[in-house]
Amino acid sequence: MRFIPEESIDKSIAYLEEDESNYDQALLTFTQSQPGITNYLLSEDFESLTEYEKELMLYMCIIIYQALKSVYPELPQLSADEIENAEEVNWGKLENVTAKKFKDRLDVFFHETPQEDLLAFLEDVLIEEEEDITKEGREPIFVALKSVIDVFQESLMEK
Repeated sequence: MRFIPEESIDKSIAYLEEDESNYDQALLTFTQSQPGITNYLLSEDFESLTEYEKELMLYMCIIIYQALKSVYPELPQLSADEIENAEEVNWGKLENVTAKKFKDRLDVFFHETPQEDLLAFLEDVLIEEEEDITKEGREPIFVALKSVIDVFQESLMEK
């Protein structure tokens, strides 16, 4: 998969924030074209998240999706199973991390990623929203969205 630059992410954010109807349309398009991701994000695995955290995770995922679509107009449809498998791998990477600070715990993901800007976007939002996100919610949101990126990365490498 080609590198998704910060500019693509920023354009996606600007588009969604420009007008509320843009977000509504993007949400509709996303849920129709990516039912697997939608089902994954709305699954019982995330019941412990607050409503705000669930909404933020979906919003961040739509930004990622929009940024990817700006580079790849035809994105493959992902399945919840593929994402769950990637999630298991990502949780495995965190198992041996001894750092206590959120930012330091994420270093393991930045060492070998070809999508540093997308991961930095996730990290930045979760740190900026720190007051509105529970300490217990940050890592699951990051790991979930990192897993979505990983599955897109893998599926687009095959093309």
